[in-house]
Amino acid sequence: MKTHTRILCYSFVVAFSTFLHAEEPRLVPEFGEKGLTSLKVDGAELLANATIRVSLNGKPLQGGSLESNGRNEVVLTWPELKASVLYAGSSSHVAYTFEFENTGEVPIRSLDLQPFDIRFPKRPQGGHWFWGYTHNAGDGAPAVIAGDWGDAKLAVSAYEDTSIRKGGVSNQTVAIELKGPTSRSTIYPVIYKIRFPTPIEPGETATFKGSLRVAPSGTPTPDMAKDVYEAFKQKFPFVLDWPDRRPIGVIFLANSGQNWPTNPRGWFNDPKVDVTTEAGLADFRKRLMELADRSIAIMQDVGAQGMLFWDVEGGEMPHAITYLGDPRALPTHAPEMDAVADEFFQKFIDAGFKTGVTIRPSKIVTRPSTGKPAHQQVDDPIADMSDKIAYAKKRWGATIFYMDTNVTWPIDTRPLEEDLTRGMWQGNASLISSADMVDLAQRHPDTLFFPEFPRFGYYSAVGIYGETKTGGRLETPADVRAVYPDAMTVWKLGDVDFLIEWEGLLQASLDGDVQVFRAWFGDWANAFVKRLQQEKAYVERTEDMSPGAPALQIRDEKPELRYDAVRALNKPGVAETRTLIQALEREKDWVIRRQILLALARSGSPEAIPVLIPLAKDSGPKLDYPAMMALTTIGGEGTKAVLEIAGTASGRQMEYALRALRVNNDPVATPLLAEIAMGENDKLSALAIDALRGRHSPELERAMIGVLDSDQPSRLIAAANLLGAYQSRAAVEPLVDLIQRAVSDLKNNHVRVAAGKALEQITGQRHGPYEYLWKRAFDAGKLTP
Repeated sequence: MKTHTRILCYSFVVAFSTFLHAEEPRLVPEFGEKGLTSLKVDGAELLANATIRVSLNGKPLQGGSLESNGRNEVVLTWPELKASVLYAGSSSHVAYTFEFENTGEVPIRSLDLQPFDIRFPKRPQGGHWFWGYTHNAGDGAPAVIAGDWGDAKLAVSAYEDTSIRKGGVSNQTVAIELKGPTSRSTIYPVIYKIRFPTPIEPGETATFKGSLRVAPSGTPTPDMAKDVYEAFKQKFPFVLDWPDRRPIGVIFLANSGQNWPTNPRGWFNDPKVDVTTEAGLADFRKRLMELADRSIAIMQDVGAQGMLFWDVEGGEMPHAITYLGDPRALPTHAPEMDAVADEFFQKFIDAGFKTGVTIRPSKIVTRPSTGKPAHQQVDDPIADMSDKIAYAKKRWGATIFYMDTNVTWPIDTRPLEEDLTRGMWQGNASLISSADMVDLAQRHPDTLFFPEFPRFGYYSAVGIYGETKTGGRLETPADVRAVYPDAMTVWKLGDVDFLIEWEGLLQASLDGDVQVFRAWFGDWANAFVKRLQQEKAYVERTEDMSPGAPALQIRDEKPELRYDAVRALNKPGVAETRTLIQALEREKDWVIRRQILLALARSGSPEAIPVLIPLAKDSGPKLDYPAMMALTTIGGEGTKAVLEIAGTASGRQMEYALRALRVNNDPVATPLLAEIAMGENDKLSALAIDALRGRHSPELERAMIGVLDSDQPSRLIAAANLLGAYQSRAAVEPLVDLIQRAVSDLKNNHVRVAAGKALEQITGQRHGPYEYLWKRAFDAGKLTP
């Protein structure tokens, strides 16, 4: 048989990144009769096992022989496979090249290569490492897994060779797996999973390369593996062409699963709606058109680019069937909407807005026994969704599409029965591949999709749906932004406090993310969305400040110049502070007023306190939180003013006051914080406990240990965090009890994690969130001094 050679790159290269801010870790490899025998970083041994293990088409190869030149080359031979391993290295890098020859009689469709096990000197930082989970990379994302243990950072990576193709398809896909340890050790087997769309036939060879790199702690992963990320970008070039990053107004019109006799699809959340009579249908149309007019006015005020009708088919079925995601189903499943939808959408088009609907990678069928809709998997979800998009584009000019549940399931070919949906929600689900998502986007390049669940490669062609909450993620991930600077996350503004998270929301908007707001009623959040766009415009403007002193600029007629002048005052002096105080009294622009409060905080001047107190006490202007932060930043009488608010206010203002009191450790605040910490309100108690960070006394420590008897999650998490920061030896036994109770009674993993982290801080032992390991160690006397 004629032999063909295919070069399918993935290279083991241990390399360095040079950063001026951190000392480079020193990597020292050693070689022996079996190849690589040691791999040290600053004297710490990383190599736990260098035995090379291979699985062929899912079956581990056993036995085999090994030959070596004693230096840098190893040849492993099995009846089915010959593997040559070439090492090249120095104190700055090690390179592995694996060449495989198919010496068997069957094609090779997959190779699982386990070249070594890694032992981290310490557990790497991050939640997945804390749990000891298996780490995966690749499969629609850059094949890089990085672990940062504080002293240095290690990245194991692989990349696909996009230059070797057949029929336009890469000859391989590569994923990496750092298999989680069976115990709580820091040893992780490294497994490269190589799959061949075009099999390696008998007599053919394939060459693989990959990388293992070290860099200073804190180095961004894309900076450590630039070649890997660049290769991924070549495979998935950025094709998203949607320069309009203004907000999108959404319309939710139905309440699902209500089974109202005359309103089965839950329109207007009103059981009195009647879509079964002529008079009822006329009233339905009237209400719908009035809603369109209100929504258009709201969208015009906020400055939206378009609207998305999330539930155009209504909500006849409860979750998770709720959104049918198929506008083609309108005539059959929502005839009352089908009759008026064209008129409804046309109103938005005539007002200059883009339009859109929800789609799903499934089709709607009717259960024979109930006559109700159900989702059924389809053979080609990309083609099916493309048809849905084409329908909505043709009928309503739709160009914005939310993609709900962008996953596929194996096809179930059994007849449709009452409780069977033929493949949906029965396990073995997988996200639609990056290649398929790009394919769909390229079929409709004039549209914007944002699927519910992300893959890294999606960002090259579509937006990604996200939900905001206070304390949560608010921006597109940094590693994605490093590869695709113009990537987009479309954020549904949910449980987020705009005043607390303003800077993050603003930065996300400046980076190109898009906010989704509720446009079918006068939501309180819409004013903040509008202000975000306003401040974004101020920041992005190209006009320079006119010459002159900042005090003059602050009085300028142009609001953008006043905004620039205030932001330019990094440390206002006495005269500038007085100018800011005067400006605050006359300024009407909310965005500029907020910037003045930040500037007054930077001044540190007690002279600002009298003008800050009224704003801190008044929730009406929505500047109470930045005013409180300014007061506690200034301190002294400012802190006392916020303490008064914390002691007399309620609701959100009290929450703001407690957050503001975290700014300094003024002992005057300790008694009130301790009192609130022991109060009945779980959320306020947690905020007060968090504000006690940095204030340590035996009395506080005893009080926090007492809190561990509570069953309120937020309070327990805050107390565990504080006791960990206190290094409280007296808290060890109560924390061991808490982590067990978190599993058995509370069933709360957040409490479990907080207790485990606190125990690690106090004892120095590493048992993560595993309650049985902590109990075992405690019973063995290993947690006592």
